[in-house]
Amino acid sequence: TIESVVHQEFENDSPRLFGGLGIHQNWQVNKKLMLLASLEREQTLKGDTEDEDFTAYALGAKYRKDSWVYSTKGEYRTSKEEKKINFDLGIYTEVNKNLGFAFGTRVNDVKTKGSNSQDAELKFSVAKRDENFLLLNQLKYLYNKAQEAKVSKIINALLFEINPTNKTTFSAHYGLKYTQDWIDVERYGSLLDTAGFEFIY
Repeated sequence: TIESVVHQEFENDSPRLFGGLGIHQNWQVNKKLMLLASLEREQTLKGDTEDEDFTAYALGAKYRKDSWVYSTKGEYRTSKEEKKINFDLGIYTEVNKNLGFAFGTRVNDVKTKGSNSQDAELKFSVAKRDENFLLLNQLKYLYNKAQEAKVSKIINALLFEINPTNKTTFSAHYGLKYTQDWIDVERYGSLLDTAGFEFIY
């Protein structure tokens, strides 16, 4: 698939006319495996913001076996101001029609002329449902490092919903976030939680 677009935008009263070209290709190797590749290019046609021009290359794959789905993608993006590497991995399965699990991770590495930064994300989700019941929970870990500062977060979000009758719905949610910050040699921590309830008739 080939896509080509031309856009115009205004930033600080300065117009920028730029064009984008994208080439995407999928190969169905067999019933279980699919490979993906793409090339994207954005270039300024008129304006003074050529720093936003970039070229991105990506390779990926998706594999299915029974009730499991595995997907992965790697991308390299380069521009005048920065170079970025992204990596994504996802795993999903349905134990049955009422229960599913998902795991995902993302890692980014960004290099600029003056600094480097890395960030990562890990998450695990579970969904359980039947005719009158729904339970969703997601546990997430986030990490970011930029120069001398580091931040890590653990976040959990829980949603529970039940329909006792055709006319009533009761739902509750609970969220918890723990954060640690490192600035130079100092470490700071915080804990935040929130809860809510809803009844609809």
